[in-house]
Amino acid sequence: MASTLSFVTYNGRGLRQSKKRTRLFAFLHRNKYDVCLIQETHSCIQDEPYWKNEWGGTVFFCYGSKDSCGVCLLIKPSLAVNIHKGCIDVYGRFIVLDIEINK
Repeated sequence: MASTLSFVTYNGRGLRQSKKRTRLFAFLHRNKYDVCLIQETHSCIQDEPYWKNEWGGTVFFCYGSKDSCGVCLLIKPSLAVNIHKGCIDVYGRFIVLDIEINK
């Protein structure tokens, strides 16, 4: 029997401020979404370890600039992920992944 997954998308309008990001992550955890697709993160590579630590689960990034673009995909900490293949946009607009998620 196949399990269902819950998805949510969100326009972050910039999530580099820790307070804003912490509130969003708490909201996403509280609502128990399995996969969260976030656009306009305004994230950069230096942010990655902090965001991964704060989220607690699997995170995939595609960076824009500190002022625009950027997307990320957050997967609930309790889900196991197997990555088959993927690619990102060099402009920070999209992530394409072929993954297997085990609930």
